[in-house]
Amino acid sequence: MDSHIIPNFVIRWLKKSGATPFLRTAENPDTRIQDYKEPMLCDDCEQIFSDWEGKFAGGMFYPYIRDQKEGFEYDDWLQKFIISISWRFLEADRTDLSILDTSSKNAIDQAREEWRNLLLGNSTLSDENRDHHIFFLDNIETPAEGLPDKWEFYSDRGIDATIVDADDGVHIYFKFPKMFFVSCVSPESIDGFEGAEVSDSERIEPPQKITDPDWGSFLFGRSDLVTGGTSDNEVEKIIERISKNPEEAVESESFQTFQKEQNRKIESHRSTNYLNQECPVCDIKHIQLDSLSNKPLTESGINALEQSARVERAKGILMRPGTEFGLSTPKYVTGAIILALQKKTHLVNLYTDTGWVVDREFPHPEGMAEEDLDGFVEMLVEEFEEYYQENILPGV
Repeated sequence: MDSHIIPNFVIRWLKKSGATPFLRTAENPDTRIQDYKEPMLCDDCEQIFSDWEGKFAGGMFYPYIRDQKEGFEYDDWLQKFIISISWRFLEADRTDLSILDTSSKNAIDQAREEWRNLLLGNSTLSDENRDHHIFFLDNIETPAEGLPDKWEFYSDRGIDATIVDADDGVHIYFKFPKMFFVSCVSPESIDGFEGAEVSDSERIEPPQKITDPDWGSFLFGRSDLVTGGTSDNEVEKIIERISKNPEEAVESESFQTFQKEQNRKIESHRSTNYLNQECPVCDIKHIQLDSLSNKPLTESGINALEQSARVERAKGILMRPGTEFGLSTPKYVTGAIILALQKKTHLVNLYTDTGWVVDREFPHPEGMAEEDLDGFVEMLVEEFEEYYQENILPGV
């Protein structure tokens, strides 16, 4: 039968929760694919594997991905589930073992045969001496600076599998959204994780830690590889699809991940350090708008911006009376505006020591209709308002 390497429930969730229903591979990110599968298992073996997959999907994957649970009870089905994915990866035609040396190949061949016997019921977990780990990525502590550019997409939505061939041994790594797994091959156990090892029957829950910095470097390297190849042309296709239905897009996990990434980039640097130049952190030219006075804008001031020949739309974020920005005024004022021009929309923030500066920009797909632009601007205002109120504006 055509068998999935990455289980079908993962693929279904990614397509259903995404802003676009397409998946892409790390090897050729501009090629849309709808599945990862190849002829591998008979119907009887598919049924054996499906039992463990069902328990993992209902007992761990969906509850965790939906933020319903953090700690999980399990028994021997979890270890068998992890082994079944690692074994399928080794059996897959697309897995290249030619790069391994003889010692690593022999260790892989031995593990593959022993795992096959275990999965078929010819041996038991008491015969399995290799360690297996599951790590939940929502709990990982990552620095705001120094992360790969698309780390959030890899962490929250990336699927991946590879052989880890390092100086200290060879192991199997595979990844689902918001979690990854490691099956040890040689040596049979490794250091580097706390609270991630799977036993025959136990409970697994945060906190978990990556104690070996080499594993952190490995994750960042995989993130760059898997998310770094999408061409500008394909990005334009994605943006165009999202712009046609902004209400649906804003509810998608893809957009939430995008927002998470952008928030991290905002937090990780100060735009005024890169005025009027292309920022090395977020690749945006942080232009200082000298035409605006160095003070918050009132509602009438924002409306006046739309009288400019270059401005299509102007909307304020957090316009309300109070004492924000060091002012005491009954008027609605704002220090953040969404400014839509003909070809792109800007997020512009007020810095009290500098003035109004372009912090973010969103290129428009070619031929965006006027009604689509209205929805696009409103979507951005809605998404940034709560975040700014909690994280940005109080410190301006």
